[in-house]
Amino acid sequence: LEADGDGRSLVLNDPKSNPDPAEATSWLSGGTENGTPGTDEDGQGGGDPDVGFAGFLTDHFSAAQQADESISGPVADADGDGLPTLAEFVLGGDPLDADMDVYPTASVSSFGQEPGEVLAFSYRTIAQTEFEVTAEFSSDLESWTMAATARTLAVSNPDEGATVTVFDTEVVGASVNRYARLRITQK
Repeated sequence: LEADGDGRSLVLNDPKSNPDPAEATSWLSGGTENGTPGTDEDGQGGGDPDVGFAGFLTDHFSAAQQADESISGPVADADGDGLPTLAEFVLGGDPLDADMDVYPTASVSSFGQEPGEVLAFSYRTIAQTEFEVTAEFSSDLESWTMAATARTLAVSNPDEGATVTVFDTEVVGASVNRYARLRITQK
């Protein structure tokens, strides 16, 4: 069995955390088309150094656009789809194409032995080492609980990165509203 030479390389989700390579959830699809064989996603070891968020900007914006933070800055939304440039990067989107398929999704789901249903929040991520992506939950849009206290299921998808589903710990009911959001922070 041989690779076809097209597509993305599989890379460790967070190599600095010393993940178990035997676990499927330790792997993600790389962020660079045609892969980075023999290198990491930062281009170390002779690969393309133009990866990561800076490479993403170079791949999608002209030099003039990159110089204008209102077009290509981390919180800019050049395509008007509601996702800032930084979110487009970590979710595998295109900052110049309003593609709703990269949006996180929420649903109500039963989870394991828990009585009742909980909020399930799913999002797709690419392999990258610069930013931490955390799902958070709230009942009032003011106080947020990090997903570290929730249950997380990550499923590797070699063509699109990893799909992460986070299950809230609070049961959803007729009198209980629950909200979810992504927090993206630099490592």
